[in-house]
Amino acid sequence: MAGLTLEQKQTFLAGLHVGMLSIPRTTPAGEVAAPLTSPVWYGYEADGELSFLTMNNSKKGKLLKVGLPVSFCVQDEKPPYAYVSVTGKVSRITESLLEKELRPIARRYLGTAGGDAYTDREGVENTITVAVAIDSWLAVDYGSS
Repeated sequence: MAGLTLEQKQTFLAGLHVGMLSIPRTTPAGEVAAPLTSPVWYGYEADGELSFLTMNNSKKGKLLKVGLPVSFCVQDEKPPYAYVSVTGKVSRITESLLEKELRPIARRYLGTAGGDAYTDREGVENTITVAVAIDSWLAVDYGSS
């Protein structure tokens, strides 16, 4: 079992995976509550920010704020298993641009026809793009020695 170099971590994160996003929560009384953890489609380019899309009125969309710390994890489920986990702060939240952000990420996960069908449906106008500036990395590749 071995850790990965920063370049290997970035390459792995840039690959096609479904990410698991964890967002901190508090109760109405201000007490710490279990985080909300949810799968998301995302994009990442080496030395850049992680970005993902969500609906602005979803549980995720309502919890996310600029400056909020989040955790994000992707994995390879095929043996011998590998994962990359990052933490960072939300750096930007904007309305998603259909042709620049939403359609490309939908095509990344669903292919051209499936991505176009997904983005041409009603309700996509409520999609937001969330960027996360990565602060720290944790990774393991159980296939490396």
